[in-house]
Amino acid sequence: MMIGKCVDQELAGSFPEFVYLFPNGSDYFYVSQFPNKYSHTGCFEARKFHVIKESILLKESKHFSNIDPLASCDEQVKQIDKSKVKKMMTSMNR
Repeated sequence: MMIGKCVDQELAGSFPEFVYLFPNGSDYFYVSQFPNKYSHTGCFEARKFHVIKESILLKESKHFSNIDPLASCDEQVKQIDKSKVKKMMTSMNR
């Protein structure tokens, strides 16, 4: 998951200032107003969006592979293996 903004003049008015971007292959993004791939508003060419921030969850997805993306936020937090998060945070601070 990434955060970005639309840079295409024709589409820009259709989205809020910042949107969540989920890769769909190398040339497309699912675009959503919410941090959930399944609530996307469509699939668009990646060149029409500028990535501002890449989520730590995407970079460290191996640590979060057991999390159900359709679960509520509370349920997702319960599914996180705390020992893996601690290990990941320790490695990031080096």
